[in-house]
Amino acid sequence: MSVQKHRIAILTSGPEFGGAEVYALEWMKALHADGHEIWYFHPYKASYDVQTIIPWCYPVSYTISDRLMNFSRFDSLGSTIRNSLLPLDICRTMFELNTLLRTHEIDVLVSFGMKSNLLSFYLRAIPQHRKIIVLNDLVNVRWLRSILAGHFTLFSKAWYVSPSRAAFQLYGLRKGKVRRRILPPPVNSNHLTLQNSKADEAERNIRKEFWVRSDAMVLTTIGYITSHKGQREFCELIERLWDEGIVVHGFIVGKSYPHSREFEKSLRKYCERQGLMRKISFTGFRNDIPEILAESDVVVQFSHFEVFGIAVAEAMAAGKPVIAWELAGYKDLIRSWKEGFLIPRDRYSIVINLLKKMQTNHELIQETGKAAQIRVSQLCNPEVFSHRVQSLLRRVAAS
Repeated sequence: MSVQKHRIAILTSGPEFGGAEVYALEWMKALHADGHEIWYFHPYKASYDVQTIIPWCYPVSYTISDRLMNFSRFDSLGSTIRNSLLPLDICRTMFELNTLLRTHEIDVLVSFGMKSNLLSFYLRAIPQHRKIIVLNDLVNVRWLRSILAGHFTLFSKAWYVSPSRAAFQLYGLRKGKVRRRILPPPVNSNHLTLQNSKADEAERNIRKEFWVRSDAMVLTTIGYITSHKGQREFCELIERLWDEGIVVHGFIVGKSYPHSREFEKSLRKYCERQGLMRKISFTGFRNDIPEILAESDVVVQFSHFEVFGIAVAEAMAAGKPVIAWELAGYKDLIRSWKEGFLIPRDRYSIVINLLKKMQTNHELIQETGKAAQIRVSQLCNPEVFSHRVQSLLRRVAAS
């Protein structure tokens, strides 16, 4: 039976290629493989080259105001929208997006990220966009639902897709109340696990590049440098471990967003004051994540909130044990003390005792890493993900 082909708009709103954009990319791959035509709608201020990353899509840039880009203004923006008065800059964006969707004859709209979801809800008020829409990334769906209280039909009739079951529980989207699906993003462990000889070579090169002591246990955290990703807590952990006499070296992998550059500066100043600059390396953006993971002993993620945690999934796929704060978004991935370690937030004493144990018991590192690899291969299988995205689209299109 032939599959009906659709012209699909993927809508993102972030200036950087972050978690929502990574998830969107996996959706695009799956839909493109099914023969659909992909149009990638992104803000004109995006810092990345769309066609370098996704050469087979049709890029469309749209205008989005600085106010809508800026997360810190969302509370005041929400109160304005609750009074049924859309700010002029949002109206302009809505008009432009509506024109672009009609011009390119888009019949399926898939949005990723909080700002994209807000725009998508209001696009649903335009008749030709009501039938087919899928929403993803539920980081702030409770906030979104509150500002759309006067438009509950738009909220209740949408399709919701999240990478984790825990996110639905956290944000109150109960089964039967809304149309929802759980689709963990795919993670290919073959791309993240190096052969032993390559791993040894990578370890030597990276240790040499960052002047890591040969006897140091390497802890790594990966993600954009911003306050809610927990890099400050990671630095405090490194300091406490040295105070306990544990020789460690920390890697902070990632760059800062434009709006979080001051946070990165303050983080570096903190490390300088505490004498940590030779114990922690700020690697910046890296294309060699498999090599970084091969060199790491343990991955530590102290994010304050996550819907899923792609960095955690990739670490698990590389066979590395993960220590993280106990977040709803991680619970589908990690069964604590089996495939990793979920610790109540700010309980540094538990983390320190665990790392002391790992330092003297390498079997614990290996066994946990192996269990993590098996777990993520089951939950984040690329072929299963592709099939589920394709079948979901057919169901949404038929509804």
